[in-house]
Amino acid sequence: MKARQIRESIVSRAEWVDPARTVDTFKHGDPDVEVTSAAVTWMLTIDAIDEAERLGVNFVITHEPTFYSHHDEVELVKDDAVYQAKRRRLDEAGLTVLRIHDSWDPWPEIGIGATLASLLELTRLETGDRNRKIYGTKQPTSLEAFAGFVRGKLGMDAVGVMGDGVQSVERVGLAFGAIGGLESMRRFLRMKPDVLVAGELCNWSDVRYLQDNRCALVLTDHAASENPGLRSLARFVAEQFGVETHFIEVGPALRTLAS
Repeated sequence: MKARQIRESIVSRAEWVDPARTVDTFKHGDPDVEVTSAAVTWMLTIDAIDEAERLGVNFVITHEPTFYSHHDEVELVKDDAVYQAKRRRLDEAGLTVLRIHDSWDPWPEIGIGATLASLLELTRLETGDRNRKIYGTKQPTSLEAFAGFVRGKLGMDAVGVMGDGVQSVERVGLAFGAIGGLESMRRFLRMKPDVLVAGELCNWSDVRYLQDNRCALVLTDHAASENPGLRSLARFVAEQFGVETHFIEVGPALRTLAS
């Protein structure tokens, strides 16, 4: 199967995606390459390229940008040494690179949001739009206990917590990845969550707006909140297209230094 056929199959099933505006396009290599084996990763860093080469794949699906801006605007970095080195590594590794982002975030049952909700044992209660949903916990719990549960499920060494640790949590908003911005926060708050679980927010605006609204927050990490759904994508590619598919883990870039 050709890489182009995999892309067309996925995007054509995502009726919420505008084919003319989506970022779910090829970023490097030959779309007509015959895929021998594939890899899925959260972001195609230099380390992930090295791992893809070690695995011997010729096709990589990345969820986030390859070249440092949402639309992979290479004109912004074309004279940058790290951009040029990354292009060389992609050529050396013989990789064709496809981004699948808009299609997979809200994919029913196994997409980014659905997989995270399942991992956190949450039940959907209501939704304001496709990406902003409210879920219910199995039973009422404290913010402190819930934050610890999220940390454990995502395998993180720490999460950020804002709010009274003993407050009750039943209604959970999921802002996986980087579903931030003032309007996004306002939409979530209209649905009255007890806590927002977020991957990546702007501290001086999003977080402080939530704080002034007395909304509790569990802040994880962009990659950590989306990796479970990308493991689902790797399984989907293998099952749907009969291609050996690996998952390349790219975790949080920062570690927590407590002392």
